[in-house]
Amino acid sequence: MITKTRSHVIGDFSIPSDKFHKWMIKSYNTLYDGTGEGSKMRGWLNWPKEYYVSEEYRTLKSTAKEIREKSDIVIVIGIGGSYLTPQMIIHSEYGDYYNELASKNGNPRIYFAGRDLSPEHLKQIIEIVSGVDWSIIYISKSGGTIEPALSFHTLWELLEKQYGKEANQRVYAVTDSSKGILKGLANDGDWRSFIIPDDIGGRYSGFTACGLLPIAVAGINTDKLLKGAIDAVNDCYYNPSSFAGKYAEWRYYNYEERTNSVEVYAVNTPFLAYFSEWLKQLFGESEGKDGKGLFPASIIIPTDLHSLGQYLQEGLRDLICETFFDRDFKKNVKIPKVSLKDNLKIREGKKFTQAAAAAMDGAYNAHSEGGNACSYVRFGSTLEDMGYLMQTMFVACAVSAYMLGVNPFDQPGVESHKVKMQSSSKWDE
Repeated sequence: MITKTRSHVIGDFSIPSDKFHKWMIKSYNTLYDGTGEGSKMRGWLNWPKEYYVSEEYRTLKSTAKEIREKSDIVIVIGIGGSYLTPQMIIHSEYGDYYNELASKNGNPRIYFAGRDLSPEHLKQIIEIVSGVDWSIIYISKSGGTIEPALSFHTLWELLEKQYGKEANQRVYAVTDSSKGILKGLANDGDWRSFIIPDDIGGRYSGFTACGLLPIAVAGINTDKLLKGAIDAVNDCYYNPSSFAGKYAEWRYYNYEERTNSVEVYAVNTPFLAYFSEWLKQLFGESEGKDGKGLFPASIIIPTDLHSLGQYLQEGLRDLICETFFDRDFKKNVKIPKVSLKDNLKIREGKKFTQAAAAAMDGAYNAHSEGGNACSYVRFGSTLEDMGYLMQTMFVACAVSAYMLGVNPFDQPGVESHKVKMQSSSKWDE
């Protein structure tokens, strides 16, 4: 079945039967009726429409302008949903070379900290900010998560040494409205602060200040991103026939009927590498509970066809389903005529987009014929298209989780490892 939504977002989901169709509709309505587990955490369903016209959003854009004007470098501190959306959007717009192009485009360089505990990584950031004007965006609901807290603790020392009392004017907090360690620090330092709503969890927070403040600092048009998300809000509203409903049904069919246990996200450009990471967190953290859920993995086509492609083609047949994400390219390169005596004469005059399309088409057909269930998502290269797809995936993920019978909005396993980490004897070795 093919579902067309915005001007250029198309989902092709082939399901041999409608065995689970009524169950999908029931789960879809459970989400919108607010009758399922975790229903208090559904603030994201209409958030793009509400935030777009809010006073805080206007303040956010003016604050981003202020940060851009006074900072050569901005360090974004966060982990999980707190950093994945801005890194995903910045990477999807600029690829690996945002920081190399930043000054040329009038943007500050942006680095991400707090997502790991690598001393080598943090040491590099310490060296990078030495001798330049820099600021910090610290994103955390509580301020108590150890990885970002340690990074901020360390970088604050440098900021305070360099700027003295002015350091407080170079920290921007995105946190809880009234409680938590970070909220207390922000109040004490009179830091500029933005709110993470109580009814929106981290992995669904991409259209709050968590995602939008760093994205705006990078010079990316957040209005366009939100407008795409608003289109999806309207299209998905009590509409099980939407892209989100079809995708949720396709996933559940392959999980339940085909007994697949892994879903591979295949993207057609390295610019979408962090989009894959964003999907893996969204679906993995929402579904992986009570011994259930598709394990999310990812590949980049054609790069990984020369490694994991072999397994996808001829490995275990009851293990994997695949979703191909095929985004339009923003730019193109023509294959030139040259004097080389290689075997590419017949390709001269063609474009790289044609080669990329052939790689995706070849992989899709080969893997389908090899026995994998494959779906296809085509979308444009605009920010509106990305905003639409993000909001649609939020809905699809929540519906998928309800179809599995799990709460889409909690993460008990994550909370468990946090407790174990704090009490580990390794701190004393």
